[in-house]
Amino acid sequence: MIPVNELRIGNWVYPISFDSKSIYTLTHKPLQITAESFSLMKKWGEKIYDPIPLTHDLLFSLGFNCRSTDASNLERLFRLELWVDYELILIETPGFNKFEMGTITKKGNLLYGEEIKGVHQLQNLYFALTSKELKIDF
Repeated sequence: MIPVNELRIGNWVYPISFDSKSIYTLTHKPLQITAESFSLMKKWGEKIYDPIPLTHDLLFSLGFNCRSTDASNLERLFRLELWVDYELILIETPGFNKFEMGTITKKGNLLYGEEIKGVHQLQNLYFALTSKELKIDF
């Protein structure tokens, strides 16, 4: 579930629905956050949305390129050019089903950052770096 302080209007999430026994299920139908979404969080509690996981298909559709960092394929870099000589890099370790934000130094060293747990965090990171919205079509 996503804390309210991680959300912005325009973020894509999975809404959670509750049955009469207070068991939650994901609808698996992406929803874009609006001003009304924040009102619902006030009424029902802030944790009524789940992150949409990052997938290879989604990253490729956003323009990311992929390459392995070594011959063993133990790590993959997904790169998206932001400006000339600047890229947003996501590092995936296959088998762990997670992506970490990273950067490459001028000497070519790979530095690891925080884990990106869902589409909304990728949208927020992209906006923070570029002041533009990341265009996603579901």
